[in-house]
Amino acid sequence: MAVAKKKKRKPSSTSKFRSVEWVAIGGDISMTSISLAGTALLKDGKKRRPKAVALRWERGTDYFKRMTEAAKAHDLMHELFAELKIMPEADQVYIALEEPFSWGHVKGGQSNALKQQAQISGAFMGGLLRWGWQNIFEIQANYWRKLVADDLGITIHHTKWNPGGRGSNQGKYRAQEWVEKFHPKWDGHWPDLIVHSKRGLIPRPDDSNAKGKQSDDRYEALAMMEWMVREIKR
Repeated sequence: MAVAKKKKRKPSSTSKFRSVEWVAIGGDISMTSISLAGTALLKDGKKRRPKAVALRWERGTDYFKRMTEAAKAHDLMHELFAELKIMPEADQVYIALEEPFSWGHVKGGQSNALKQQAQISGAFMGGLLRWGWQNIFEIQANYWRKLVADDLGITIHHTKWNPGGRGSNQGKYRAQEWVEKFHPKWDGHWPDLIVHSKRGLIPRPDDSNAKGKQSDDRYEALAMMEWMVREIKR
């Protein structure tokens, strides 16, 4: 009687996704959007090309709806992991989030806007903690801006970062300039954000000639991600 040969079991299709040394994520959180960018170093020494995802709210979106979606941080995190094709453990993930506002804004007396900004940021951070991601670094904007400025050969002083003064928005495009100059193969090439009279801040449609207000928030998330990468390597 012939004995059937046992088929060799193939390794789990998810095993290669779990072979991660670390994952670095940068997060930009505002009243209009949450943007995440991430990269990963695999155990075989290969590095995942950075990817970015975003959740955007238009003008008129209920404030509690924004907070509810911010609190579901795991949805956006898992979307990013899917883009990176990884399934890391929580303790392998390091996340840099920009502080909700600077001390300068506090002195400006923008109390209601600052309160809501802090609540959105807190809801998202609480969602991260709820699902086990605890390696969170809350950083000042100048941390990632200095990284970008150093690479561009300028400084973060307002005369260099935004030389046109208050009427200029050049500073809002520095992260995009940095990505396009030094990291053209990264995820990117998103349209500018424009101010729509009814919908608020939105990506510029292909058929629109409206002047850009700022670059897509995902560019700044990529800069925060790179700050996190360099901190991990220290």
